[in-house]
Amino acid sequence: MTIKDLEKSFVCLNSSGTGRSISNIYCCDLASNTLGKIKPDSVWITVIPSENTIAAAVAADIPAVIISENNTPPQSVIQDAKKYDVSLFLSELPTYETALKIPL
Repeated sequence: MTIKDLEKSFVCLNSSGTGRSISNIYCCDLASNTLGKIKPDSVWITVIPSENTIAAAVAADIPAVIISENNTPPQSVIQDAKKYDVSLFLSELPTYETALKIPL
């Protein structure tokens, strides 16, 4: 699947690199844990809508982040996602149910 496919299931707050492939899902709320364990070409699902989330996604070369539980990020986070070409999505569902909506 591609990042563009995520736009069908989630609210898109920033779309970048829409042709990039997604081959794995990683669910975690700790950026430090994510940095050590997430696989390339994963979509990261977290409840934490912060600048650190975007920074960790950039450091780990993660193309897309989904913020779950309708935790709408502040404008500064959306701006960081745009600046660093990270696709950013919002889901009203809890993390587990959000992951289930992603057809890999």
